[in-house]
Amino acid sequence: MSPIAIASTDGVTLAAYDLGGSGRPALLVHGAGLNALCLRPLARSLAEDFACRALDLRAHGASSAPAMFYWDGFVDDVHDAAARLSLHHPVAIGHSLGAMAILGAEAANPGTFSHIFCYEPIVFSPALPEPPREAIASSARHRRAVFASRAEAAEHFRERPPFATWDPGALAGYLEGGLVDLADGSVGLACAPEDEARIYEAARHCDVYGRLGAVACPVTIARGSASQVLSEEGAGGIAARLADGSLAEFAGLDHFGPYTDPSLVAAAVLSAVDTAGA
Repeated sequence: MSPIAIASTDGVTLAAYDLGGSGRPALLVHGAGLNALCLRPLARSLAEDFACRALDLRAHGASSAPAMFYWDGFVDDVHDAAARLSLHHPVAIGHSLGAMAILGAEAANPGTFSHIFCYEPIVFSPALPEPPREAIASSARHRRAVFASRAEAAEHFRERPPFATWDPGALAGYLEGGLVDLADGSVGLACAPEDEARIYEAARHCDVYGRLGAVACPVTIARGSASQVLSEEGAGGIAARLADGSLAEFAGLDHFGPYTDPSLVAAAVLSAVDTAGA
């Protein structure tokens, strides 16, 4: 699948994809360490109602990496993608880091989106404990980055969390968009472990939480009941700061719900957007 090239800030070139469908425009944005093609099964479940575009955030998939990481750069990516893809008041659907970037883009430019569906956005609240960023960054740095072949990489990820519970199409998208061919015939992670670690370390400098009051459109804050990332209290705190925020919870799903059960999440997106009249 050939990407659409989009210029963003810091000299970054982004990759965006047409994932098909018809109807209202929708922009889909993945979480940290993942890529746009992971979201193909979700897009397929939305195809009767939405024309879906998906974005590789900077340093992910086919997008280039900046010299330095700061989370407002991801906000820039979402804003630039919505503008340069000529999406007119699209619905925005994001996971984790991508959901944070969508909220930040709408806060900076109210009216960009008609409705936002955020699955476990990484929005830090002063009222909640700080996440263990150093431990998460250290884990990312020690991630295996090179495999002898795509088949070896597929076998490696298929048996490991969180991928072991993913929809097969989401895992296929991760492998297609998340691996790059190396000169010696091996393959490596498109999101380099060092870059992923630096992304987590840069989180401390972002304050999307303080800007949530500027978000103009209806927003659904969703979480999985089995999540160890976003608590019920945390989700409620984010929704309470929004002018038009609501909550959704998925029984039994964890932080990676959009990839584990994309059809269930898609049904919730459709319900939320129809209820809000977007």
